[in-house]
Formats: sequence, C-alpha cells, structure tokens
Amino acid sequence: MKRKIIVMIVGSLIMAGGTAHAHCGVCGVGDDDTKVMKKDKKMTAHMDKWHHKLGLSEDQAAKMDAAKQTKMDKIAAADKEYMDTLKSILNEEQMSKYIKMMGDHHGSMKGDDMSHGSMKGSK
Repeated sequence: MKRKIIVMIVGSLIMAGGTAHAHCGVCGVGDDDTKVMKKDKKMTAHMDKWHHKLGLSEDQAAKMDAAKQTKMDKIAAADKEYMDTLKSILNEEQMSKYIKMMGDHHGSMKGDDMSHGSMKGSK
C-alpha cells in the first residue's frame, strides 16, 4: 500500500513537471487563460520598469507599448505560420515528438542565462 502511494505521488510530480515545461510562451503550446494572464501581468510590470528607467512621458510610454505589441504580434504570427508548416510536413506522431522535444528544450534552458530562441550554448 505504501509503495502504491509513493508511485502515485512520484507519477503526479513527473506529470506536473512535464506540463510546466511544455509551454515556451511564444508558440502557443500549452497556453491557457491563466498562463496568458500571468504573462500579460509580467509584461506590464517589465514595460513599466522600462518606462520608469527611461523617464518616458505618457505619450512615449504608449508609443513604446504599441511598438512592443506590434513586435509580439509579428513574432506570434511567424511562430503560428511555422507551426502550421510543420503540421503539413510531419505526421501526428512526429508532431507530438517535436512538441515534447521543444518542451524539454525550453525546460532545460530555465536558469540558463539565455533568451528565448537563443542558439548560444545549445547542445
């Protein structure tokens, strides 16, 4: 009985850890409303810090935010186009493996001094 409980706990931890690393933040894999809201909150705090450090006026801050949003929209569109292309190339099994590999890759970058998509230090 004790072994069964331990196996269930370890299994739960493994599953939870896998889903935590399945979201890269850009490609949309693993998105849900909570993660998107958390990401938006972090982005707002990040931009507010930049506004303050640069001493921006409200007008400048609004323009900078709009430019950042345009950049993020373009990145998201490019990532979606890439994923759509991959879906037309790979079969379901290969696509599942690719998504898992990307989750593992991005999870392994946690704590590294690398930005998303950086090739520095890649294996």
